[in-house]
Amino acid sequence: MIANQIAAMLALQGRMNSKVNPAWQSAGYAWLRAVVIEGGEAMEHYGWKWWKKQTPDLEQFKIELVDIWHFALSHTLCTTPDAAGAIMAEINSPQRHITLDNKIWDLDDEEQPMLSKIDLLIGMAAVGRFSVSVFQSIMDECGMTWDDLYTGYVAKNVLNFFRQDHGYKSGEYIKDWHGQEDNAHLSRIVGLLDSASPTFDSELYNMLGLEYSKVLLAHGRAADAELVMFRPV
Repeated sequence: MIANQIAAMLALQGRMNSKVNPAWQSAGYAWLRAVVIEGGEAMEHYGWKWWKKQTPDLEQFKIELVDIWHFALSHTLCTTPDAAGAIMAEINSPQRHITLDNKIWDLDDEEQPMLSKIDLLIGMAAVGRFSVSVFQSIMDECGMTWDDLYTGYVAKNVLNFFRQDHGYKSGEYIKDWHGQEDNAHLSRIVGLLDSASPTFDSELYNMLGLEYSKVLLAHGRAADAELVMFRPV
């Protein structure tokens, strides 16, 4: 099952990247720089400030992991001939000891703080490496399964397509919906659907369209609201 999910996510990521730029594989995009930035955002949701009380927001933290995975997939597609095989090989035989800057990190050490693992993921990305083993260890610690990642990934992939279809690149897209970022509405809408349905992606896209029509109307863009695209289910 995981192998099928990995293959599906790689295919979806390739389609998304092609929509943004058909020549994405040779564009030299800094995929792992994006992992560094998203890793910092994940840390903000987990809480790292010792001078104030913070409670981990695990739902938002998991959303950031999904975002990291988008860029990890893109990096792997650009650097590894058999991307699916390479990812599955590490999932099936994860590295338990990672060396970075002459320091050995033991992923089996129960005393290893979550923040240290995020530090490691960011540090590796900063020097051009992505570790599925470290990423999987972070997932395990926050209670996120590969099924959870797959559902979250497909949902965010649909939102990314929706954004591109409605002017994200040109700047016409409205990201704030009724006082909340579209990501928050995505999570709510996903909870109303059956993620195992074969039409999950189309149903999600169409429900985003219905909600976005209301956003456009609220911004006085009635003509644009009538042009919102929908997918056949």
